[in-house]
Amino acid sequence: MTTNTAISNTVNTINKQPIYFLSHGGPTFLDENDEFGSNKGAFRTTRKIGDEIKKVLNPDYIVVLSGHWQAYPESQLSYNKKDAKFKYGGIFGNKNNNHVPLVQVATPAELLNKIASWEEMENEFAENKLIYDFYGFPDYLYKETFKSVVSTNVLARIRKVFEQYNLKNGVSDKRIDVEFVRRDIDHGVWVPLKVAQLDDLHKMGGNSIGSGSNNAPIPIVQMSLLADNSFSDHFYKLGDIIKLLRKDNAMVICSGMSVHNLGDLRYIYMDTNGNKFPYVLEFNNYLHDLILNDKFELSVQKNHNKLFDGLQQLNTDPNLIKLLYKAHPTLDHFLPFVAACGGMFPNEFGVELYNDQQFSLGWGIYKYGGPDNNLKGLEHDEL
Repeated sequence: MTTNTAISNTVNTINKQPIYFLSHGGPTFLDENDEFGSNKGAFRTTRKIGDEIKKVLNPDYIVVLSGHWQAYPESQLSYNKKDAKFKYGGIFGNKNNNHVPLVQVATPAELLNKIASWEEMENEFAENKLIYDFYGFPDYLYKETFKSVVSTNVLARIRKVFEQYNLKNGVSDKRIDVEFVRRDIDHGVWVPLKVAQLDDLHKMGGNSIGSGSNNAPIPIVQMSLLADNSFSDHFYKLGDIIKLLRKDNAMVICSGMSVHNLGDLRYIYMDTNGNKFPYVLEFNNYLHDLILNDKFELSVQKNHNKLFDGLQQLNTDPNLIKLLYKAHPTLDHFLPFVAACGGMFPNEFGVELYNDQQFSLGWGIYKYGGPDNNLKGLEHDEL
């Protein structure tokens, strides 16, 4: 099944950016014509999304959650363990409790010392370096470049988002700690954003719904998923963080795959018609129906509880459990989809912009909220 929905050309006049879920594939996604590692429809849809971000939405900054990073409490994912790190645990303390969910924010080394004194720092920029976290590909793919920056101002704004969230939830089981760690950005970030032509991104005058001067750099920041695979925590807790980021005129992009079974790729030469992979279409259809039914339920329920129930059934219904783990033997590339669903306000709905099956992979691309994807007359949940 291939689906394709038009991208908006309407200037965003609301005060919240939409969320995108992108299927990012591997580094060969960079080549539209690579028949094995790319997908023409996904490539072209991602390219159109890039145009919409640059020409219509014009966010103050972009936060990307990639399926290649789940938080580690001791920052083992920092590639040089001698590098400094700075943890901010909200107004309730700096020491992370193992029972409190943790989100990590990738920070260039040269900015880590700057953010140790939040109140005194001036705005400075540093370039994101790239992680080539893929193996066995042609040499030229390890020479690909993608220019993007992070700023101390944006890191401070992200810190304030967590502070605001924890002011309300810090004494409850909804609290989330945040840690700024030395880390570069992985291919789940830079590959789809390069396809979207978001290299060296700058503000454009006239269309911005937030602050920022014309032609100022638009920082791109990678933020981790939670360490556990809890659908509830990613939907409700991380989803609330995404809502607050959107209220700060951040664009949130969740990057994974709608279906991600790399193990079954070994069968493609024996089964070029894909008959061994019926779960791909079945799971893509399940997600398609979840999103579609959520829109129909929205005017009655005025929340996304039914959407979460449909996701949670993947963990409880025996047949759906089998389907889930066929489509996602590990859940890392599906959790960004769950978090994106949780990032919608009660008057918003999602749309499937594109989907296709390619061997044992699903290339679903979704948009949540924004100027075209909300029901008038329903109030926002202001958190």
